[in-house]
Amino acid sequence: MRKLTSESDNEIWEKWCYLHRPKLISKYTNNYWVNGKVEYRFEYHNVGHILDCLDVLDSQFHRYIDTLEMRLAIWYHDCVYNPTSKINEEASREYAYYDLCPSLISPHRFQSIGELILATKHNERVSDEIGYLIQSICDIDLSILGSPLDRYIDYSKKIRDEYRIFETSIYNTGRIKVLESFLKREKIYHYLSHLEPLARQNIKSEIMYLSWKF
Repeated sequence: MRKLTSESDNEIWEKWCYLHRPKLISKYTNNYWVNGKVEYRFEYHNVGHILDCLDVLDSQFHRYIDTLEMRLAIWYHDCVYNPTSKINEEASREYAYYDLCPSLISPHRFQSIGELILATKHNERVSDEIGYLIQSICDIDLSILGSPLDRYIDYSKKIRDEYRIFETSIYNTGRIKVLESFLKREKIYHYLSHLEPLARQNIKSEIMYLSWKF
């Protein structure tokens, strides 16, 4: 990745890469959830998703968006994941806090990282202070929706696999509700507007497929 604009931030980033990135990659790679005797490994929410997000940050966004806070938020935003939980982002933020503070990041500076992690709940709440960064990480996290059809289909299959604990009718109902919430938005993307038409087309196609599967 390109260098950060601040030399001090570059030093923190390099130190984090040396001390924490290998551990976090291992956590994503070996991340699984156990329900009874069944082990669920995550086909989508893994290190591949993180690397894809970082690639979008590097290729689609100006360097002023590429901050230390943004990079760390991307790395940590899915580090705790449970398909049945509604507080994954809060748990990921807590994990990041204890990983980063105070050895690398001050608790005060971590507030921005924490906000960015929570933003990936995609509930459209935007902080005035770092609103442009929040909108950026949401675009990055949702960039998969605007992928070519074959990649989108692969993504949707992986999401279904992660939620295989749920019966088809229950999953389809919940998934359609989530997808429809994106269609109801005035816009899905703030900065990646070129992905908007394809994202809406992909979402509508998946809704039609899931409705047919009932």
